[in-house]
Amino acid sequence: MSIFAYLPALPPFLFSTLVVSGLASKALHIGLHIRSLPFLHFVIYSPTLVLPDLLIITCGRVLLQFPAPETRLQWLSTCVGGFFAYVIGHLEYDSIYDELT
Repeated sequence: MSIFAYLPALPPFLFSTLVVSGLASKALHIGLHIRSLPFLHFVIYSPTLVLPDLLIITCGRVLLQFPAPETRLQWLSTCVGGFFAYVIGHLEYDSIYDELT
């Protein structure tokens, strides 16, 4: 039996591996450093801890879900553009907040 017989089952396996490894490494990382930050700082900085992993999982899902390369490129550019919009908006919010205080 050829390896190509298993190719339809490959994308769900790759996505599940990506999700499980990403969430397990994040849980281990947070678990190791849970006592180094006060709880309030942990709550404030939790989006910056989780956002890169969510972006990788979302991009992985998009790249594994759609068969057409044009569709993959559109969704990937949308994900990257949304991430940059979030980062620039966060930086602008910080600069405005610093001017007000």
